[in-house]
Amino acid sequence: MLRWILVVALTLVIAALLLSSGWLPPMPRAILRFVFQTTLFVIIPVFLVAFLMAPGMFPSLANEARALWQRFSGREVSDLRQKIDQLDKPHHMVQLGNIFLRAARFSKAKPWYEKALQRDSTLLEARYKLALCQYHLSEHTQAMERLEQVHAEKADYDYGMAYLRLAQVHARLDNHDRAAEVFAEMLRFYPGHAEASYSFGLLLSSLGQWSEAHHHMRNVNATLRQSPPFQRRRNRHWAIKSWWWLLRFGNQKDGTSEHATTVDSSVAQELTTVQSEETVSQSSSSTCAAVGEEKRDPSISE
Repeated sequence: MLRWILVVALTLVIAALLLSSGWLPPMPRAILRFVFQTTLFVIIPVFLVAFLMAPGMFPSLANEARALWQRFSGREVSDLRQKIDQLDKPHHMVQLGNIFLRAARFSKAKPWYEKALQRDSTLLEARYKLALCQYHLSEHTQAMERLEQVHAEKADYDYGMAYLRLAQVHARLDNHDRAAEVFAEMLRFYPGHAEASYSFGLLLSSLGQWSEAHHHMRNVNATLRQSPPFQRRRNRHWAIKSWWWLLRFGNQKDGTSEHATTVDSSVAQELTTVQSEETVSQSSSSTCAAVGEEKRDPSISE
């Protein structure tokens, strides 16, 4: 998305130069002026308002910006590489993996978690975040096995996000019973969690349990209305998605399968997010880096 923003900005600059030059005939000039003004005074302000009110609708934008910043300013990465070369400490490797994970560069983060686990196989953070990388790289079976290990050792790890990622990977593997069990367990300890309620609603709808799905989708909006302002902004995109889903499927009854194909594709698309959404990034996402530790609550969105 960042590339498209740069392309639009460059196009607007070129359009402005053409309009000010007087080279164009009247008709093309009028069309170009209309497109230029519409983009500048309508489309861009609408995009900015949407980004400010629901930043979770554009999770890739922050990740791409972080990745771009890393390429131009690699000081933190180079410092950690130097420490690893000198000291060979696993926690430095985890820190370096966290930097790449926050930028959604999963293929670069994965080797560092694997190296850290070769030095110390008991590192829970490395096992959990390696599973996140495997999940985003479509290695769902390996991710499920590691997340089950994390779940068995500390079920509420990462402020409860370990529940959510485990349920989502089981849903991706069509283990619907286990996914529903973990979703229900998470919502028992974290009632009204926006992403979990939405994802669980999608899963239930794909199984034909529409009344339960409607309940969880409405729960997203009900919970968000009672949340503090910063949480409403962070999770507003889940409210928008649940509202749109209810608009499309709000009249479905239990046992009906009229829109099963559509819903199944929605489940496949939505349950691939870490962040969250914010990843890591919501989805995402929920990383707690040792370099400049970022501890976030489970309401984030890879």
